[in-house]
Amino acid sequence: MVKITNGVGVNRTLLRSIIDAKTVRISIGMKKHEKALVKLMEECGELTQACSKVIKTKCSDPVQLDRLQDEVNDVLKYIDKIEELGLIHRKNENISS
Repeated sequence: MVKITNGVGVNRTLLRSIIDAKTVRISIGMKKHEKALVKLMEECGELTQACSKVIKTKCSDPVQLDRLQDEVNDVLKYIDKIEELGLIHRKNENISS
């Protein structure tokens, strides 16, 4: 058990290992569609952060724009995955701005 007191003496590597181990234990009992949905949720969170950083840099930082593209691609990958699993069926609709 790791005791955290005001962040002093925290071994981040150990803490990350504990978190990763807990995630693995939780995911063992999950079905494919549950794992895909959890991963999609995580990727959506990362996309939200990337969008925020692009806005903060006034859409002018190429590093942040590249990260945004990567995160969009990750989200689309998991949308494809949940569609393959039969959880959704996308419609071909045009989005107008």
